[in-house]
Amino acid sequence: MLTAGGSAAAPDEPADPDESVAPLPDLETILRAAVEATAQEDDWAHLGSIGNHLAKRHASFDPRNYGFPKLISLVRAQTYLDVEQAGGNVTRVRLRPAAPGQSAQPAQPAAKRASGRRRS
Repeated sequence: MLTAGGSAAAPDEPADPDESVAPLPDLETILRAAVEATAQEDDWAHLGSIGNHLAKRHASFDPRNYGFPKLISLVRAQTYLDVEQAGGNVTRVRLRPAAPGQSAQPAQPAAKRASGRRRS
């Protein structure tokens, strides 16, 4: 393709070099959603099903964007996931159960927990 000046424009260059790239989706949010959506009755989800879910819901998802060469290494690095590799190369993933005495939800900041009443 030629530009008005007669030079060839590179087809892969962005139209505006200052145009910012969209931020990556929050990894924990999308992985939790993928595990929950694909989990079976025993709460375990097959890694392949998670990968398919991510590809459908987040077409641009690539573990390399998060610093991991493969999905398996990415999920193994997450502290909120349990990974189990059974015989026959089947890898299963589940959300890590909350420790006793711990809520599954993240703790709220102290300001939100405190009631509006003051002590006298």
